[in-house]
Amino acid sequence: YNFPGNVRELKSMVYDAVSRHTSKIMSLDSFKKTISPNNLHKLDTMENLTNQKVVFGETLPTLKEVQNELVQEALVRTNNNQSIAAQLLGVTRQALNRRIIQEKEHQEENKK
Repeated sequence: YNFPGNVRELKSMVYDAVSRHTSKIMSLDSFKKTISPNNLHKLDTMENLTNQKVVFGETLPTLKEVQNELVQEALVRTNNNQSIAAQLLGVTRQALNRRIIQEKEHQEENKK
């Protein structure tokens, strides 16, 4: 991930954001308050990447294929953190976990 600082700064920023946040779920806004203004634009750029449109080819993928790709992309972007990935996808962590388990079971059945 692109981060405008070193590991110690990131660790400090996380501790600071955790101590200041008041809601159940931490968002990017929790961290923006602790980042210097000259590095804030980098986080805004990362946030804008999630607003990009998807371009499809001649044939459309199935809904299941798109769901699987979205789940995988969210997990990659969050370093397999299911809580944050679920937040990115707009579902609960439990719903995401069920989806992952069901897909693994489906893949195992297809191997037989």
